[in-house]
Amino acid sequence: MNICAAVLAAAWTCAAETTVLSPVADTFINGRFPENNAGGHTWFDAGTDRLMGVRRGLLRFDLSSIPAGSVVTSAVLTLQVAVVPPGGSPSSSACDA
Repeated sequence: MNICAAVLAAAWTCAAETTVLSPVADTFINGRFPENNAGGHTWFDAGTDRLMGVRRGLLRFDLSSIPAGSVVTSAVLTLQVAVVPPGGSPSSSACDA
């Protein structure tokens, strides 16, 4: 995150700052059951299931620690695979954002 502040109304100074955020909520949408919200589950799914149903994982972050007017120039999301379904492989997993 870059925070830029006007100095003397003409010159700009920019300070790079890093903020680490953890999700405050998660859910997933199962493509075969799009009306079902899985937010009450104790797990988080993303990818495909055994019947090739697509599951889209959704994460919500509290961004209130980022000052208003800030310009976010980059973001990195790191996820860890905890369980791989039978016949699956974490090395063949892909994410699209």
